[in-house]
Amino acid sequence: MVNQGHRLSLEKPKKSAVAGRLKTPPESVYAEYCSGSAFYILCSVDQGFEGSRMEAKYEVVISGMSGLFPESDDVEVLRENLYNKVDMVTTDNRRWPPGELGVPSGLGKISRDCFDYGFFGTSLKLATIMDPNTKITCEQAFRAVCDSGMSLKDLSGSNTAVFMSSFTSETEDLFLSEQNQGTYGLVAHSRTMQANRISFFLNLKGPSVAVDATWSGGMEALQRAYDSIAIGESVAAIVGSSSLIFAPQLSHHYQSEYLTVLG
Repeated sequence: MVNQGHRLSLEKPKKSAVAGRLKTPPESVYAEYCSGSAFYILCSVDQGFEGSRMEAKYEVVISGMSGLFPESDDVEVLRENLYNKVDMVTTDNRRWPPGELGVPSGLGKISRDCFDYGFFGTSLKLATIMDPNTKITCEQAFRAVCDSGMSLKDLSGSNTAVFMSSFTSETEDLFLSEQNQGTYGLVAHSRTMQANRISFFLNLKGPSVAVDATWSGGMEALQRAYDSIAIGESVAAIVGSSSLIFAPQLSHHYQSEYLTVLG
């Protein structure tokens, strides 16, 4: 899918069925990710496509993907689990004791224990208090780029956009309640950093946008990225969506029909 000169030296990525059909080296990257229920994908563009929500000048092509899913640390493991009909929704106390607040603890759970803060250009102090959503989006964006076969050197300085979606962050209250957050609290818990840190790490010069559209945020970010590439505003886009639930309160509010009588 990419000229050999564009391959990353870290590990030769596998071609996907979609990316294998590319006729030219991808000029772009784009990704969509969600912990537990979504994905990371990468796209490239070429000329000669019309028909979009906006007038399109370029065709958008998926060229790679990555993701962190329930009981699945990557897309390959997720695929095998699905093929083998593995139930990835587990009931245990890794998040909260079963039955607390009357909320079932049957959730898709992921591993989030490691973050190479030095590699991603952050300090230990900042990484210690950083929103896990931000850490995960950084990691999966990098893996998605690797899967596309793009070189980090080629991406650096390019007009590549980043669109990230996140609904609620259960760690934001720590910024107000914890006294040891210091001056790092604001940047550690700001959801805009889910897009901005990727742009900073990869040295991307395109738009860097955080989208909040509740449960449809991932698809909205995806559409915005497509439009940005299709009309030539950006040559590439990394798109992501992350959702982590650590406590039963949020599910309790939805279950209690506080937002609508229909539940």
